[in-house]
Amino acid sequence: EVDEFMEVTLQQADIAILDQNIQFDKTCFYGTALSMQLLEAGFAGLVCIRSANTSDEDIAAYKSCGAHCIIDKSVPVGSMVQQLEKAYLSHTSVHQASGSSVTAT
Repeated sequence: EVDEFMEVTLQQADIAILDQNIQFDKTCFYGTALSMQLLEAGFAGLVCIRSANTSDEDIAAYKSCGAHCIIDKSVPVGSMVQQLEKAYLSHTSVHQASGSSVTAT
């Protein structure tokens, strides 16, 4: 399932929202590791980590792994959507200025 997610994200997504602790079957994956893999594979979209752990240290760790935005799990869905929209628009404007392509859908 993780390989399929990564492939589809690279081919079709503009935004990747990753939990920091992802459990598939009996294997735990980290959103930070997946975000680094996406970026190394050329993903130009917005990478967001959604986590219950959002201390200053946690946020710094997520950002050091390439996350563009971090959203606390306690944030209501409506607020989360607004934060994602703001981060996405900021991210796309930076990439458009640098010549990278990110397509809004």
